[in-house]
Amino acid sequence: MVNHNPVRLFLNEDCNHFAYSRSEEELTPAGVDALVDEYADGTQVTDLLFNVNGLRSSVPSAVKQVFWEGFDPDAGDDQPYFAGVPDYERPIIRKWVGSMLLMEQRSIDPYARWLARSRQLGAHGWISVRMNDIHCVDAPRHIMHDRIWAEHPEYWRETAREFESPIDRALDYGHEAVRAHMLAYLREMIERYEMDGVELDFMRQPFNFRAGCEVEGAALMTELVRQVRAATQARAAALGRPVRLAARVPSRPDTSRRLGLDAVAWAREGLVDDLFICAIFDTTEPDMPVELWQGLLHGTEVTLAAGLEVRLLPFPKATARHQTPETVFGAAASLLDRGADGIYLFNFMDRSTFCDPDGELLRSATHCAGSLETLAGKPRRHVLTFTDCLAPGEPRRNMLPQPLQRYGYRPSIEFRLPTGPPPRPGQTAEVRLGLEAADQPPLFGRFVIEMGRVMHVEMEPISEALASQLVVRVNGHLCAFARSLTPDAETGATHAFTIPAGALHRGDNVIEIGNPTESTVQAVWVEIAIGSADL
Repeated sequence: MVNHNPVRLFLNEDCNHFAYSRSEEELTPAGVDALVDEYADGTQVTDLLFNVNGLRSSVPSAVKQVFWEGFDPDAGDDQPYFAGVPDYERPIIRKWVGSMLLMEQRSIDPYARWLARSRQLGAHGWISVRMNDIHCVDAPRHIMHDRIWAEHPEYWRETAREFESPIDRALDYGHEAVRAHMLAYLREMIERYEMDGVELDFMRQPFNFRAGCEVEGAALMTELVRQVRAATQARAAALGRPVRLAARVPSRPDTSRRLGLDAVAWAREGLVDDLFICAIFDTTEPDMPVELWQGLLHGTEVTLAAGLEVRLLPFPKATARHQTPETVFGAAASLLDRGADGIYLFNFMDRSTFCDPDGELLRSATHCAGSLETLAGKPRRHVLTFTDCLAPGEPRRNMLPQPLQRYGYRPSIEFRLPTGPPPRPGQTAEVRLGLEAADQPPLFGRFVIEMGRVMHVEMEPISEALASQLVVRVNGHLCAFARSLTPDAETGATHAFTIPAGALHRGDNVIEIGNPTESTVQAVWVEIAIGSADL
């Protein structure tokens, strides 16, 4: 498992995936150890982060309720425990909560075993604490909720209006009781386990203060981090070895600060050893400003890892899509080339995941994504996405969907994509675009309500004849129309254009698209594909 490359590869294991995905026969000491053993088979994983909580705890706790409190494994799905749970969720929750309870009855602490096994195999084992989980907060009686949340609605982030969004019901760290509760739980976990590091996962969720109160809140949160640092230092002294402290924070330093998470100040004060910059959930963000972060961190010894999510959406509310090995290679290559010290994988799981049924995505990510050396020459796709984490009032950062109007003096639109190292000799490259007919105004009739959310409705792709008339350039080089594509579950691309050899360079590349026709075309997907297998 030891990675001899200079770059580190972090992998986060959430609090219920193992329990849900294993059979009763696998809930044994050997079966628990086997999770870590998977990453010892030639992978680049150097750090495993084991999440111990949501609003409730996956670990017996004097501070938080455990997930299985009140659950009777011998009773049916109509037992009081499930009263606030929708029918379709009950079998899922029964499986993972029942597995957690069974391991407790068998005196198996999976976290203690995972941390010990990680060290035995030469990896760093961490505990990861979600600082403000908001799963199922739209259902107040759901079993996910800890007592502090359920019994104290006055601690919710938004109390002046009816429920509008899950972030309204995040806990408000402006309340001393909320901070004290989380600090007590963190100290409890730090004292319970022999770990190499502790992660403060602020991306579950980053909305910890009422809108407009984040500046005052930043001082409160910094003091909390200071107290956690003292706890990890005390634990390190007891263990006789370092215990690192990390924070997972929004992808952009200005957004993080505006949310009351002054990660740069934490680094400069020496409160954290590692920062993990990430999207929240909706998408991976390959265009995170790594250079800006590294400039702000200059003079500290903080490691900066860039996070990849398993989802890959081109714009908010787009049709759900997920990473492929090639998109992982593209995002990792770009972020490492920009100066990230490591890659961090979130929601990359080994079993029972509809987005990776054969495990190829996880294998590719854990064997190749940690180093530019192992990514060199690999086919990779660089997809335009968006920033899914914004502080209240920040402008949206998404370029798509984008109407392409009649071609004029300037190209109708320009897109900038960071693509990392240039192609190797012999590697071909394409611009791939998702193009829809848009004779009506761009937003008219383009969205529907689905399960309470506004979702984009994909329209018919434009014809090959129309696509071939578009003027596409990369860095000023004309790109000839190549072919039409059939969109699938992993891509929204409908047409491809060949990038001339030598047109791409290291780092940012600019795509220009002009529309000389009378037809209104809408772009909903933009990528640069390098050396993909189907080229």
